Amino acid sequence: MTTLYLAGPEVFLADAAAIGELKKALCRASGFEGLFPLDQVVADTVPRELAMAIWRGNRAMMARADGIVANLSPFRGPGADGGTVLELGLMAGLGRALFGYTHDARDYAERVAADGMEVEAFGLADNLMIEGVLDGSLVRVAAADPWRSMDGFERCLALARAHFG
Repeated sequence: MTTLYLAGPEVFLADAAAIGELKKALCRASGFEGLFPLDQVVADTVPRELAMAIWRGNRAMMARADGIVANLSPFRGPGADGGTVLELGLMAGLGRALFGYTHDARDYAERVAADGMEVEAFGLADNLMIEGVLDGSLVRVAAADPWRSMDGFERCLALARAHFG
């Protein structure tokens, strides 16, 4: 079965496990196995060791996955979550299929304060490197709750079905 790594800052929500289960159910309904970062069991309790165990577990899941579906909605600022972007880049480096979505339909330039720097005003959803690596497979759809809406996620699953055929 084709596997998809399900990346995004939803892992920080109080109901993250439920969000992960919903996403995995939607994957199954679309013919995929979803791998959610919280699926791993991590026993370490010392903060640094815990962090590294989470990284190793996520890295192992990504190595198993055929593709990634990444929630790139702005998180803790005007752009996508840094960890999610790293996961997207790692999957690109592994040659995996890439699918991303944002539940903020505005252009990046509308969200960024210039602070004396030039703003990338290319009409893109985020930094050009993020949109560039996705090469047309970034879905933009406005949603009131970017972490619990499944609109962009389901559109990415449709793209994945077309890709994996």
